[in-house]
Amino acid sequence: VNDFCCIAELGLLVTASSDKFLRIFKLEVKQAAEAASLSEVGQVYLVSNSSFVKESGHRCLQVEYDRKRGMLIALSADNLLEVFKVNVNKPETILKKLVR
Repeated sequence: VNDFCCIAELGLLVTASSDKFLRIFKLEVKQAAEAASLSEVGQVYLVSNSSFVKESGHRCLQVEYDRKRGMLIALSADNLLEVFKVNVNKPETILKKLVR
């Protein structure tokens, strides 16, 4: 993993690595009602994961989430900047590509 960022509104962790994929991990925090014991309260666990292909085949150097604009920005080693719209209003359509 070269870089990662969190999209807190959706409980997502987005990672960028040396391949052309961005990986998305859906995380949740155990609440008191869900936990079997008190030691499990507050633990983070993985719900699901998926990935999508960037246009650039080069490794990703940096990934950043702009919360104000709802954009995920990825910078690759070939200086290609890719911008993805994050739809926080409809969690089922998590990332929608706007600009490459």
